[in-house]
Amino acid sequence: MPFRATGRIVPGLRADLTAFALDPLTADADAFAGTAVPLTMSNGVVANRGAV
Repeated sequence: MPFRATGRIVPGLRADLTAFALDPLTADADAFAGTAVPLTMSNGVVANRGAV
């Protein structure tokens, strides 16, 4: 895929997303290291759906 089609969040483009159980910007580093990852998407498709 050409460079111009990456790095943007718009319909029709690839999307990678990871959802964490804790906020990575405010959580303690040790607590965040062991946090659950309830959802991971790659290329717009759910790649992992874990439990919280």
